[in-house]
Order: sequence, then C-alpha cells, then structure tokens
Amino acid sequence: MKKNIQTKTGYALVTAMGVMAVLAIAFTSLHNMGKQSLYQSRLLRDRTKAAAYAEAGIEFAYSILYDNYENRNNSALFRLDTGTEYTDGDSLKSSYGDGSFAIQITQVNSGQYCIVNSIGVCNLAEVEVEALVEDTEWPDPTEEITDYSSLEAFRRGICGGSTGKFGGGGALVAGNPELTIHTNGDIVLGGDIDVLVSINSSTEIDLKKKDVNGSVTAPSVEGNTKGVPETETTVPTIPTPDISFTKYINQAQEAQENSQVYSGDKTFGNEIIPGGVVYVDGDVMVKGNVVGTIIATGDIKILSGGVKESGWGIAVGTKTGNITDNSVGDSEGLFYSYTGDFTQGASGGTLTGQIIVG
Repeated sequence: MKKNIQTKTGYALVTAMGVMAVLAIAFTSLHNMGKQSLYQSRLLRDRTKAAAYAEAGIEFAYSILYDNYENRNNSALFRLDTGTEYTDGDSLKSSYGDGSFAIQITQVNSGQYCIVNSIGVCNLAEVEVEALVEDTEWPDPTEEITDYSSLEAFRRGICGGSTGKFGGGGALVAGNPELTIHTNGDIVLGGDIDVLVSINSSTEIDLKKKDVNGSVTAPSVEGNTKGVPETETTVPTIPTPDISFTKYINQAQEAQENSQVYSGDKTFGNEIIPGGVVYVDGDVMVKGNVVGTIIATGDIKILSGGVKESGWGIAVGTKTGNITDNSVGDSEGLFYSYTGDFTQGASGGTLTGQIIVG
C-alpha cells in the first residue's frame, strides 16, 4: 500500500510541474505579445504623427508659394527658422511637434509647375508626402509674351541652359549686382579671366583656384583655394524663355519698300539697318559695325566689328542657331539663342548687355 501511495504522489508532482511549465510558457508568450503589441502601437502612433508632420510641411510650403511663386527659388524660406543659415539641404528641415519635417522643391520643365516633397519624421517613423503645385498666373503658351523683364532668365547677366566654360583673359563685370551668371549645368573657370560678379550653377562650380569678387552658389563647389565665399545648396534650374520673333519679322518687312527680310545667307559690313531690324532666313556673318537688330534662322558669326541694338533690345537672336563672336569690336544688347550655344572666341572686345542661350 505504501508503494502504491508513493507512486501516485510522484505522478501528481510530475503533473503539477508540467502544468507550471505550461503556465510559465503561456505567461511568457502573453508578456512578449504584450510587448510586441505595445511596440506596434507606438510605431503606429509615430507613423500617424510623421504623416501629419509631412502634411504640415506641404501646407507650410504651399503658403510660401501662394504668397509669391517666385519663392520656389529661395530654399531658406522653406524652413520655419529662417533666421539661421544652413547648408547642404539642412535649411529645409524644421523641428515640428515631437519630430520634424523636411521640404524639397523641384522645378518642372518651364517652371509653371513645381513638385513639393515633404518628409515627416517622428522617432523611428518616416513618412513622405508629395504634391504638385501650379502657378495659375503662368503665361498661356498660346499667347505671345510681350513683357520678358519679369522672367528669371532676364534677371541674369548670363543665363545658360547647359554648361558654362569661361577661360582666356578679360573680365566678367555686372553693372547691376542682381545680374548674376547662372547656368543649369556646370560652370568651369579657366584661363586668367577676372570674375567680378556672383555666379550660380544648378550642378557644380569648379573655381580652378580662381578668386571671385562675388558669391558662389551651387550644390557642389570645387577648386576653392582662395577662400572665396561659397554656399553649397540646391540651385533651381532656369528655363530659357522662348522669345517670339513675330514683331521683329513684321518690323523688318515694314521697314521700307525693299523689306529687310532676306532668304538665304547674308553678310553685313558697316551699316545701319533701316527700321532697326533685319530678318535673315539663313546664316549670318558680320564683318563690320552694324547698328540694329539681327534675327536669323541659322548661325550668327561676328568676325569683325560688332552689333549694337538701336532700340529693339536684341542685338542678335536666333531660335536654333549658334552665336559666335570672334571680333575684338564692341557689341551692345541681348545675345539670344533658344537652343543654341554662345562662344566668345576673341579677347579685346566688349559685350555690353545680356547673354541668354539654351
């Protein structure tokens, strides 16, 4: 009997220990599930906040653009604390609530639209929101633009749609400090050229150990050994304006009985253009001092002398042709090509005006 009683007691102890082990596992599982549930709950809360902060960044950016759409080119405005200078994109990050939001503005095509990206952060959670903003006052492309002075390209001394390489001798000088040099591509300073004007690039500036009497602004600045004041930050691209030549062609046709409209290539010597405008359906070569506006469909080359506009603003203009100035003479006015290049191939001449090329 004692043996049977002891055996039953042993079974009961084993059973009790098994139950306790199962309960321990169950309690551990419940504890872990509770911790995981709490973590998921906090992560969901943080993601909700991060999304709200990102939306707040969109609203904040929209308010800046609504006040003045031109503000899209001033990254410092898209940070709540605009009184502090930051570089490398930090100027767009703002502390907000329990986290932050960071804004990035990307100009689209002509500039009529821009994309606003806002990244909201709360602890480990990060949410990005994107919005497309349109300038409702952007000129209708079907309507001819008559006032170009408000366009950004006309606020620069030189505005290039691609790379700008400056070399040789001479100097770049801005009579108006607002007339900076801007290119959408790289700027490379070579030779012994003196740069007495601020320069901006949407990609990179290579100073080549040159001193610059002005500001230097680009996402990346290389070759700065002279201690030139520089700012590495986003520089939006500037679209090349598509100038309508209609009024210039009309003026050339109405200039006199023998209209100033030529079919085929044309060479100019020392002359004053009747009516102030000539239109050439072909290439142009200038071998003297011309007073007036030359509009051409092809390339324009100045071999000697120069071209000085006489009240129509443009000195030489073409849609797709290249402009080359190999003269030591003087020119005045706007040098314009919508998609072509500009090359200054001679030292000694002076161009007073603006260069806007694609």
